[in-house]
Amino acid sequence: MSGIRGVYIITNTANKKKFVGISQDLEREWEVIKADLFARKGNRQMVEDFHLFGEKSFQFDIVMVSDNEKELLRREGEEAYKNDVWLTGYNTTVTLNYHNMSDEDLAVYKTSFFSFVKQIKDGKYLYKDLVEVLGLSTGDLEVILDNISQDEMQLNRRQIRLLKLASNKKDYYVEIKSIS
Repeated sequence: MSGIRGVYIITNTANKKKFVGISQDLEREWEVIKADLFARKGNRQMVEDFHLFGEKSFQFDIVMVSDNEKELLRREGEEAYKNDVWLTGYNTTVTLNYHNMSDEDLAVYKTSFFSFVKQIKDGKYLYKDLVEVLGLSTGDLEVILDNISQDEMQLNRRQIRLLKLASNKKDYYVEIKSIS
């Protein structure tokens, strides 16, 4: 019998670094991870910090419980991107699949995105502000931007570029320009 499946975040409260993961058995996950950390196994940086700051500096939080694998993968990706775990946390590989959006959902999102973009002035807009205004997750906006073709930009008479002016996605800009 399998345990409770879900997404979790481990937070080092001393330095604010985080690790985002999925477990097939949330009830046992933290105990297994702690045993590995005590034995100096697993994520090298987390092991070092665990022994430097101590067990009490590490917090295990369950973010989502679900039996739906697609929902789990999507939420894991959203949390990983929201917490920037590859640059500022403990995750070492980008193995998360936050692109679990159906073609139908993507078409609807892109239509809504272009409807919004047509109403605003040319300029550079903070990524985080667009996420908030559009009511999307960071991952959803990234999927939309990754899937906009040159033909769609021509059709909607708008050029859209993601400008990565900082290492933190919250400080990225989306540049929107009219096409004559």
